[in-house]
Amino acid sequence: MSLLDGKYEIISQRPLGEHSLFEATAADGTTVRIIWYDLQTPDQEAAFEHYRQALRALRRENLAAIYELVSRPGAHYVAWHAAPVGKAAPWQNNEAVAKILQEHGYSLQEADIRADGVRHSKVYGLAFEGKLPPQPTVAQAKVIPQEKQAPQKIAASGLERIPDNLLGWLLGFTLLLTSTGLLLVSFIQSSNDLLLTIPELLGQNVNTAADKLYRLGLAVETEALPSDKPIGEVIDLDPDEGSQLRPGRSVRLRYAMPPGQFASVKVPSLQNYASVEELRRELEQAGLRLGRVARVYANVPQGSIMAQSPPANSFVAQGSSVDILLSEGPQGNLTFLPDLRGLQREDAIFLARVAGIRTPIEEERLVNSKEKPGTVIGQNISPYIPIRTETATLRLVIAGEADLEVRAGVPNFTGMSQEEAQNIAQNYDLDFEIISEPNLPEGIVLQNPVPGTTQRSGTVLLTLNVHPVALPIPVPDIEVRRPRLRRVPYRWFIEPGIPETIAEVSATTLEGQTTLVRRSRVRGGEIIEGEWLTIEPGPITFTLTLGGQAYSEPLRVNP
Repeated sequence: MSLLDGKYEIISQRPLGEHSLFEATAADGTTVRIIWYDLQTPDQEAAFEHYRQALRALRRENLAAIYELVSRPGAHYVAWHAAPVGKAAPWQNNEAVAKILQEHGYSLQEADIRADGVRHSKVYGLAFEGKLPPQPTVAQAKVIPQEKQAPQKIAASGLERIPDNLLGWLLGFTLLLTSTGLLLVSFIQSSNDLLLTIPELLGQNVNTAADKLYRLGLAVETEALPSDKPIGEVIDLDPDEGSQLRPGRSVRLRYAMPPGQFASVKVPSLQNYASVEELRRELEQAGLRLGRVARVYANVPQGSIMAQSPPANSFVAQGSSVDILLSEGPQGNLTFLPDLRGLQREDAIFLARVAGIRTPIEEERLVNSKEKPGTVIGQNISPYIPIRTETATLRLVIAGEADLEVRAGVPNFTGMSQEEAQNIAQNYDLDFEIISEPNLPEGIVLQNPVPGTTQRSGTVLLTLNVHPVALPIPVPDIEVRRPRLRRVPYRWFIEPGIPETIAEVSATTLEGQTTLVRRSRVRGGEIIEGEWLTIEPGPITFTLTLGGQAYSEPLRVNP
């Protein structure tokens, strides 16, 4: 298996002018079409950054079927979703697509627009020629009088409450946005042909970062994210630092806000989803985001979600991440074979059985070999490579006279080298043609006609991998999560008729540590209830005593 950028399994590859087109499968099973751009000059990289901004603008409006858009040193590519069959119907409205393309110097004729649903269309491809497109005409900006401008607010979806000390900070940021707006408009008109480089802004205060961008002539969008970092610190921006934009383009600043300032969100159960992409969309609709995805071998079907953190039905701050653990399916029993070449047939078969090979062992006889009859001169499974005992099929090429029964049909060439196949084909009066395929296991992987076909002469078509690629071994991604504060509730009803007495509530952790969490006076007919704050993991066992005597059964709670 050959991987592109370490995460896409390549199905096919072909040149596309100066670039390359890959048909591939993503880690979640999605079929994608990847166009890889080989950029050689700074001008080409600047052009690709402009091209990337056009695609990002389309994707933000859900008008582009983009799976992933990557731009970093040594890797510039677009992963498109597989396009549906057929062009968009004539009645479909593409004005929104045309407007965004025109703003970035592109036309509808350069886009591959397909129907996506009953009354919607998306871009499934956009031409990129490695240079900046002609600059579109920019209409004269209309300056709104300052007293009529609507006050700007920091976008923080789900913000429930703003403390007094934070209100002044937000007001200062609002005034900053308003006062710099007129400067931006005039700057755009005078410097529209420039390319501006986004400076280093991570770690700075959002007000300071916004001021720097406005002075450069760029627009600013803001988004608050729950974080333990200082209030207002820039923790992410889009596009990244060092990206080049034309004046007037927007930069999104994401800054830190205390998690407690966001509305809490109920975490959904993630047990029944067919793909990671579907799961990601579900979390986004719930106001959450997908965190780490770890994969391990387990005795459950491959792709099953075995665990999630935080657990289902718990409440977390809006925008929090949810980690999942995926099953890779049963691992099975692994073994390896030594180098059997040079051994006698009986010794080679004995070692294969000791290694755990339980399937029938196939044999091919090579006539006119220089080796002693009965000597193993070839094996289809490479030595010292991990294989599964329950599925591995071993075939040995042995020197000696060919079996007349085997000679009645076309022999099995699969797994042999080109030289081994050529020697055997000569004994059968067969010619063969080689097709090289770099993305399959080592040796000959396919043949036509199939083994056993009655054919005493002619041509056999063989598919040979001339550049074997080592299969990657997945490594589980394990994260040790720090303790989090939990609220563990307890509640008892005191039966009527019990005289007033002292009630004590104790909490015992999973490790056996007991803490007195409440002491009060109660009488019959009253309710004892409350919450205990703890960072201890696992279930908590509460016990209640009245006047020093145990009352009712212990209460076991696992929030």
